[in-house]
Amino acid sequence: MATVTIEKDPTMKITTELDHSISERLWKLEKQFWRGKTDSEESSWHTLISEIFDSFLKGKGY
Repeated sequence: MATVTIEKDPTMKITTELDHSISERLWKLEKQFWRGKTDSEESSWHTLISEIFDSFLKGKGY
């Protein structure tokens, strides 16, 4: 399991648990589309997770 916490500002903080299968799928997606484009491996992973959550939040009207 992985714990993901996104803090948009001091009043908005979202934390969730990702099970192993979701983490594996995200890791493969990160390697396929993001790694080496503009960021290091670690930065790329954080960027991917942030983009996924930003997209989710925008879809919910935040």
